Amino acid sequence: MSSFVSDDKACEVHGHYLVSLQAATAVSHCVTCSFTGKGVLNLVLARINSLEIYDISEDGGDMTLNQKLPINGRISTLNVINNTNTTNTTTTTTTTTSTTTTSTTDTIMFTTDRCKAATLRYNTDTKQVETISSADFNEQIGAESEKGHFAIVSEEHNLAVFHMYAGYLKIAPFTTSGTSRHLDLSPSGPSYNARLDEPDGVLSVQFIPGSSVPAVAVLYVDNKQRYFMKTYTVTLPPSSTPSSATP
Repeated sequence: MSSFVSDDKACEVHGHYLVSLQAATAVSHCVTCSFTGKGVLNLVLARINSLEIYDISEDGGDMTLNQKLPINGRISTLNVINNTNTTNTTTTTTTTTSTTTTSTTDTIMFTTDRCKAATLRYNTDTKQVETISSADFNEQIGAESEKGHFAIVSEEHNLAVFHMYAGYLKIAPFTTSGTSRHLDLSPSGPSYNARLDEPDGVLSVQFIPGSSVPAVAVLYVDNKQRYFMKTYTVTLPPSSTPSSATP
């Protein structure tokens, strides 16, 4: 428990009201992963404006709080970037070599209602959570989606897709560094906006598994309360040049 002001005399003189601050208890999002170590089962809870990371015992009967992280904003999405099998491909003039390496920990990705995004990892040496990348997705491209934010991850295609603004998808390829994957969310990074045919009313966005190229299914409702689903393929550009999702 903490208070806003610690000087009781100052509160009395200036007429301030001293009150204890109750931390948020409602859970808005929940994921499981191996965040704090290889082979460790972690439960990650988003409690409105904080992240709680728990260690789960091998028999699943005990749960211990490992980390509690305050977040500046209300968490709107929470995802895991699985680094268990990260594939690095090296191409030469004659051969192409693909090697699979095992990372020690997974990566957590989240966004907030202020259109901010970040990816986190756990440093097993310092026992602290580190921010790998962060970004501000506030853009002058239209109104925010009335149905809330969506974020999906495909390790198969090394790609994340966000829906924050009506009529647009944010396409963000992964960056592979050593044995871990993360998102380059900087303004100069490879992410770009792809136009949707649906102006708004998007209810859900999901990757289509098993597709040879990245493909997403978009469920939406029109102004007559009719429900539709449309699929899009995503063409990843060789550089950061923007391209569009194709229905």
